[in-house]
Amino acid sequence: MAKKNTSPYDDYEKTVLLGSEEDAAQKTAARGKSVDASDDASADDSPKPAKRKKTEPVPVDLVEEELPKPEKSGKSGAVSAAAFYVVAGIAIVALLALAISIFTGGSLLNSVGGIFKSRTPVERGDVVMTVGEFEVSADEYLYNALSLRSYYEQSYGAGVLATLPAMDAQLKDYIVEEMQYMAAQLVWAKELGIELTAEEKAAIDADIQSLIDEQYAGVKADFIAAINGMYITEDFYHQLSYRNAVLQKLSTAVYAENSAYNQNITAEDRARAEELTGVLSAKHILIARGATEAEDVEKKALVEDIYAQLQNGADFDTLMDAYTEDTGIAEFPDGYVFYPDEFVPEFTEATQALAYGAMSGIVESEHGWHIIVRLPVSEAELNEMVSNERINTRLEELMKLQEVSYARGYDAMTIAGIQWKGEK
Repeated sequence: MAKKNTSPYDDYEKTVLLGSEEDAAQKTAARGKSVDASDDASADDSPKPAKRKKTEPVPVDLVEEELPKPEKSGKSGAVSAAAFYVVAGIAIVALLALAISIFTGGSLLNSVGGIFKSRTPVERGDVVMTVGEFEVSADEYLYNALSLRSYYEQSYGAGVLATLPAMDAQLKDYIVEEMQYMAAQLVWAKELGIELTAEEKAAIDADIQSLIDEQYAGVKADFIAAINGMYITEDFYHQLSYRNAVLQKLSTAVYAENSAYNQNITAEDRARAEELTGVLSAKHILIARGATEAEDVEKKALVEDIYAQLQNGADFDTLMDAYTEDTGIAEFPDGYVFYPDEFVPEFTEATQALAYGAMSGIVESEHGWHIIVRLPVSEAELNEMVSNERINTRLEELMKLQEVSYARGYDAMTIAGIQWKGEK
């Protein structure tokens, strides 16, 4: 029976404070997103405001797509240990799946005590770097480095990093930045007195055992083989599991309604957030393009008739309910909140040109014909943007304080040259 890939790192990478796909999906579900107004119609990937700026490690002359960076999550509610490990037991990011597709089977590790080798060998348990108060072990560095390398080798060919030393160096810098980001959150948690109780740790341990029992028929060796296949050792899995829980508690604390970051938000704060993010809100009537030119003629005539009715005083919402072919209306009858780069330019520019409450003319896009009414962004939405900006600012401040020191031999080490013991 095939075992499910199991990594607490999947959620660890998302259990940080801003911008994950999961959070974006939740945000989009809360405020709406038109499936017809966007080039990426099915994606719930609306960006959070005040996202952390990150170093882009992909040379533009190699690929156009972005590096699949570990996603940063936004506000998350309290998550029980049991619920967390259900997710950890069944979810795996594409990056890890790619890693396994390259190096299949158990041959990655002849033993759990493999050697981290480059020009300067580093044994498991060694500290590769210190970031603020946090020591980055060889286990942690291996996971990051080998997962990134696997992605590039799968996408661009085996040994690609060996031929691009500048990219190799950029990926090393990228890992350092990720470690600073993580260390900043752990410092923040410590400042707020957030830690795990003995009972919480015991619950996590029990959930890991339940995972082994349910997904691996109680065979611990199979579980260890599975996580080893994702460059994760048993000790590191447990460390990440505890860390995940701490970061979940931190996220819950800073996003709580009574958090300092949600207090004393003024009208000026909201206006500034709206101006800086360019956030928009609108509802529309969409008449989609037809399959043929003849159908397009009929569709264009229909939207012109609808527009004429609106000009003569017909109720917009009534006609929207009757005619729109935007399938999102059932879920989001009050319209959409979106950022300028989310929807097709014609829709965005037409909305930006309107005063609140005003109606556009007929706007043509690749999706069809729109009649748009601009809406004010809600106070609650703007308050959340202000809160996010405050949280992001604090996190950036803490990141700047996380000084990095490296173990001897780090500069000579390359991601291209790293090996697990037993790797051919």
